[in-house]
Amino acid sequence: MTVDQRHPPSPSPNPGACLITLPHGAITGGITTWAKRLAAGLAERGWRICLLLGAGPPSCDAGTLGDLSSHPHIRVVPGDAHTPEAVAREAAALAALRNSPVVALPTYTSTSFAAVAGATQRLPGVIRAVGVVHSDIAYDRLNTAAHEPLLAAVVAVSRDIAHRLQAFIPAASQRIEHIPYGVPVPASPPCRQCAVGRPLRAVYTGRFENHQKRVAALVEAHRQLHARGVPLELTLVGSGPLLAQLQAASACSAGLRVVTPDPYLGSDGVVEHLDHADLLLLPSRFEGLSLSMLEAMARGCVPVVTRVSGAEEALAGPRPAGVIVDAP
Repeated sequence: MTVDQRHPPSPSPNPGACLITLPHGAITGGITTWAKRLAAGLAERGWRICLLLGAGPPSCDAGTLGDLSSHPHIRVVPGDAHTPEAVAREAAALAALRNSPVVALPTYTSTSFAAVAGATQRLPGVIRAVGVVHSDIAYDRLNTAAHEPLLAAVVAVSRDIAHRLQAFIPAASQRIEHIPYGVPVPASPPCRQCAVGRPLRAVYTGRFENHQKRVAALVEAHRQLHARGVPLELTLVGSGPLLAQLQAASACSAGLRVVTPDPYLGSDGVVEHLDHADLLLLPSRFEGLSLSMLEAMARGCVPVVTRVSGAEEALAGPRPAGVIVDAP
């Protein structure tokens, strides 16, 4: 479930090329983090990488990717991840560098999958499209099924997703692989101050929005606990469309803090808050396999999560690693 990154990776004997599309741009979120880490890990092994970005929100640009764009093996191309022409152009350039087929990974949207599928038809034998399914929702299953004939493989990030895809797309069952996310694991988890005699410290890390993440529910829970005399220090770490609303709420709420980490700090901008907290709170409506949850586990911060895809396979067992809550 996790990857020990204490030892540097060895160069691949036959490094290839990979194109990753991010149609929403480099927005704050788990898929962007996954793309950054995958690109960096493959580049360290000698692969050539292209990150093809769509147009994101006004506050989002390639700078969200931190220092990836300065890596000699990584090319960041903003603006046109939705078109088969752009995918075909960048894939052809990568194939010329490696003289081998290019692995193309569409993400998020049907337009991203369609762009990769269209480029695959334009450049047969040059592109091997691999659909990575990040969320356990009907849209992602339907999107994968629609493009399945042109996908060389399908990767599900949780067992729940893999099982549902195999049932939903039986023709692709032999091409569906379960490959979970990996996160950095320290040599030993950080020590924490005993919680007796002080408020509990909770943290949320991720995108500030309500449709999936229900971040506003955390603010309301903090307000209600405070009204009942239950001390809780809550830190919200991330960015997104609710940033201004959350900052306004924190300005008038004792014990509520909002932090937007510097992207150039990478994971260091998040782990310092995980190391300080007792609990990670994740009230999501749906997930695939939460990177925030895995990162918290790696740092010894106990996850308290809703019963979503990936939660039980990561947390359940003879010695549970967190708390799973049933929520509407």
